[in-house]
Amino acid sequence: MNAPTAATRLSEEHRRYLRWVPVAVLPCMAVGAWRFGPQVFLQLAVALMVGSVVAFGSDLLRRRRTRKSFWVPALLFILVIPSGLPLWAVALGFGFALIVGREIFGGPGCERFSVPLLGRLFLLLSYPALMTGPCVGSFIVENGTLSVPALTALCAGGVLLLIVRAADPRTLLVVAGLAMATTFLTMHDHMATLDVMFNMIFLAAFFIATDPVISPTGHARFIYAAFIVVVATVLQIFGGGLEGVTVAVLSANALTPWMNRRAIDPKGEHNAATAQG
Repeated sequence: MNAPTAATRLSEEHRRYLRWVPVAVLPCMAVGAWRFGPQVFLQLAVALMVGSVVAFGSDLLRRRRTRKSFWVPALLFILVIPSGLPLWAVALGFGFALIVGREIFGGPGCERFSVPLLGRLFLLLSYPALMTGPCVGSFIVENGTLSVPALTALCAGGVLLLIVRAADPRTLLVVAGLAMATTFLTMHDHMATLDVMFNMIFLAAFFIATDPVISPTGHARFIYAAFIVVVATVLQIFGGGLEGVTVAVLSANALTPWMNRRAIDPKGEHNAATAQG
């Protein structure tokens, strides 16, 4: 039997990610609906309908059927938007993100940027007044205290992804660990701004930055994870209200091909992504 190729390994990793992320996100969605009401499910329904329309249109334009995997970015998109976001804004943001972040690059499996965070950034820049409330996946409430059910649900999802190997521990643990260390070291001077980052960085670490399609492979993931935390922290503290984590992850996505070209495995050979490119 032939050894699996680099493309096969990446495909297997991506399939595990698509299979297990909805299961891992389910507790967060349930807690979000408990905290913020049925609006969360309406937002999810709108995102799924938009995903269906975009996928149908993509199939017509390409004249071929593609794998329908819009439900994973739809779930994650709902976690990173405010619970009170109007439904028309949900449709606009998610539709824009699917088309610009995925479809123009070739469809499912060809993403260059995180679809959930691209939609969030689009709405932050276009309709900032609508993006001021707490996110569905947030675990820090307005007075700075922790929501224990939300934090428990988030951590349970992250642990599940590690157990089933649907998330690379290098990305997840480095992002989460560095974020905790950074927050602890700077919390006395910048706690108000870092509260926002702390919410988003854990959502990104567990469910978004670990997407194998938009992240580098091999040991380049250490650099990728460290880059996200450093850039997010600098922007959150000195960026004048700029969304640090969103910009950091999208910037890391843009640099992923560069990281892959320079990544070397322990045997001194270029890693899988280098061989492909």
